[in-house]
Amino acid sequence: MSKMPSDGTLAPVGRFRNLARDAITFGRGRLLWVGLVSALAAFSEGVGLVLLLPILEVLGVSASSGRFGDFADLADLTGGFATLEAALGLYVAVVVMAASTIAARGVLVSRLRFAFVDDLRSRLHAALIAARWQVARRHRSADVMHVLGVEVARTGEGVHFLLRMIGWGLELPVVLAVVLALSPPLTGLALICAAVIGALGIPINRMTHRIARRLGPAGRGVLNAVGEDFSALSAIKVFSAERRRRDRFHDRVTALRRDSREHENIRAVARALAMSAGALAVALSVWVSLEVLRLALAETLVLVVALARLLPLMSRVQEGWRQVLVALPAHASARELLKEFADGAEHIPDHMPDIAGLEKPSIALHNVTFGYTPDGPAVLEAVTADLAGADHIAIVGASGAGKSSLAHILVGLLTPREGYILIQGKSLDEASLTAWRRRTALVSQDPVLFNESIADNLRLAKSDASEDELWDCLDRAGATFARHLPDGLETIVGERGARFSGGERQRIALARALLAKPALLVLDEPTAALDPVGEAAIIETLRDLTSTTRIVTVSHRPALARAADHVIMLESGHVLAQGAWASLTDTERSAIEALGLGDTR
Repeated sequence: MSKMPSDGTLAPVGRFRNLARDAITFGRGRLLWVGLVSALAAFSEGVGLVLLLPILEVLGVSASSGRFGDFADLADLTGGFATLEAALGLYVAVVVMAASTIAARGVLVSRLRFAFVDDLRSRLHAALIAARWQVARRHRSADVMHVLGVEVARTGEGVHFLLRMIGWGLELPVVLAVVLALSPPLTGLALICAAVIGALGIPINRMTHRIARRLGPAGRGVLNAVGEDFSALSAIKVFSAERRRRDRFHDRVTALRRDSREHENIRAVARALAMSAGALAVALSVWVSLEVLRLALAETLVLVVALARLLPLMSRVQEGWRQVLVALPAHASARELLKEFADGAEHIPDHMPDIAGLEKPSIALHNVTFGYTPDGPAVLEAVTADLAGADHIAIVGASGAGKSSLAHILVGLLTPREGYILIQGKSLDEASLTAWRRRTALVSQDPVLFNESIADNLRLAKSDASEDELWDCLDRAGATFARHLPDGLETIVGERGARFSGGERQRIALARALLAKPALLVLDEPTAALDPVGEAAIIETLRDLTSTTRIVTVSHRPALARAADHVIMLESGHVLAQGAWASLTDTERSAIEALGLGDTR
């Protein structure tokens, strides 16, 4: 069963530190540009506010209280405003500069955000591909897709608001400086109002983070339901389970909608409180400036404009912080999944010279015991076999006997809990396991083909293969039907090879395996989808292939066992019998023959 990482091991402050550190590490020099542009925008905003006083002087609105100091003489410092048009023109120029820098900052922030998202997705995908198969398969594909899609996108939104908060953080002191120059007492009042707004936001922030932690699991639940129902659509229809699955999906969608709606409701309440508190703060400040401090009208008007800019800015900082809180659990999930894959990465050596030149190296299993979890039950126990003299090995047994697990161990996808595999008399260790797997190929019972052309699917094994090589492997695999397709090698196979039958998909997958020229070729239930005529053709194909490749077939079909040089019969993870078909006892051969009696083809 899939188990996604938990984000509950760190407090929000710790998760915020991780997000900020990742953003800073990724941004580096680009963050400096964001800061410089934000500083220029903040400076322009401040100058625009200050310029309002000289403009009001030109209009004849008095600023005689003297509380604005030298700023009231700004017109003289700049050469004087001869006309209202000149004053307004300078003001518009400053505002245009502020707007331009803010727009430039927005472009920089967006580019950095999308670059961060692309980089995180790419690193996650690369870590997934590089992880050991046994590590990667612990997770459901829908869970990994949700992290790569939704959670990483949500992380990007958090980075976006984090970067915008840098700009807001630079604008706040500039606007506060203007208010301070107008009236220190009103600056204190503004800070008190900001503290009150911040205090009101604390419980809202906690609720936001709590809901955000539920959004990830709820979203994964919906995506998993879709994936499971699509994969099992035939079974759902056969058992007339449409209504039950629909109700189950509805429950998961309802849970996601409930959490999303609660999150939006909290955001709406927070915005309403911020707007109300801001309006109250502006009204209170105007009353204090006119009735208590007796500021001049011009200074009061500039103060109103400054506060109208300052208080929404504080509200946006609060809103931005809440968006960051929503992103923290998503970033934690992506970060922990990345760490798990990175910790489980395979060691890929440059070469393995002792087997690189050998066409069919000897293979032996010694006391191999395996279980899918460290403390769980063993799927295979003490399996020992010497396969050096056999060109075709058949692993047979009932369902659940451990056949596929042994096949995956042979190709290096799984590692034994105890025991070892010997290649040319040398035990495979962590360093040589991946190198050995490069000499092997596996064709599963339900082979996966990419929704690309036949040629692209084949070239997964050899990217520079010529068309002649592709056709040769298709012919050797018995996939001659491909020659009659209108588009030939350029035929699109459909999702997971849906355009072809099970037998045809296996033939294409076999051709892909042959293109890799493996020293060991493992086929899991290669004849399960075939009738006796097709099965006989596959056996003949395998017989031809054994001249250059050692072949292991995993099956419950006795025909493959009779055709093999060495048979390993498994029962509940133990070797029940092994050896050449002729060397097996009548009882052992009868038990293998009985495996095919339940065949429903």
